Amino acid sequence: MKKELSNLEIRKNLEIGAGLCAVDGLKVSSYFYRVAKEAKSYDEAKKLIECYYKTYESGGELCESRQKECDIVATRIASVLENRGFTFSPASLCAIHKELFSGVFEGSLRLYAGRFRDYNITKNEAILQTRSGEKKSVIYADYTEIDECLAYDFERERKKPYAKMDLQTQIRSFAKFVFGIWQVHPFAEGNTRTTAVFAVKYLNSKGFLLDNSLFCEHSRYFRDALVLANFADLKSGFDVDSSFLESFFARLILGEGFALKTLVNPYFKS
Repeated sequence: MKKELSNLEIRKNLEIGAGLCAVDGLKVSSYFYRVAKEAKSYDEAKKLIECYYKTYESGGELCESRQKECDIVATRIASVLENRGFTFSPASLCAIHKELFSGVFEGSLRLYAGRFRDYNITKNEAILQTRSGEKKSVIYADYTEIDECLAYDFERERKKPYAKMDLQTQIRSFAKFVFGIWQVHPFAEGNTRTTAVFAVKYLNSKGFLLDNSLFCEHSRYFRDALVLANFADLKSGFDVDSSFLESFFARLILGEGFALKTLVNPYFKS
């Protein structure tokens, strides 16, 4: 029998969904928090949010499209995280992306919900701003190699003997898998949110009980940690650094007794 969630649990999970949207610099509307406070189910929250924007737009007013995206995706994230069904595969990664973003993207991006991108991308990152003001991008996988890269990463992860590892080694190994699939950046948009949801569901499938509010409270830290785990500039004197992401997952798994390592822009290290 499916567990009946309390209003408090639903509200907490919806706020976690909002926090995860913040990894891409998005903020939910004030109406979203009203819904989070009052909704008795995720389906009710979804219907209220969707109805709100239909009414808003039918009145001739324009809403900020990314805030609409944020409100809708945040409710979907909460629902997906509550659903304990999970399969460890690239197909599951695609299914999560489709569930989160179907009918949400604008313009040509609408075609890419649940589909791998068919072009190459770059994204300038604030954590990689140089002293001259230039912002660097992680080098993502070439779109022609996405299938092969993910197949390799998943197969290697599937063979890891987690039961024989101590907890710290498990955390380091898991962080390596997560920043690896994020570096592939298989989707045109929504990669960090999809990766985060997949990571939580994967850890749950391994038997870890997590306090997902960490994503709500430190969403930007999570994205920046992924960036630093995948970017090197040897000419400037630094290599990739996964220690921040390992710190994040250690806190996620071990709780508040484990402090997050302070993020540092590598171009401004003394």
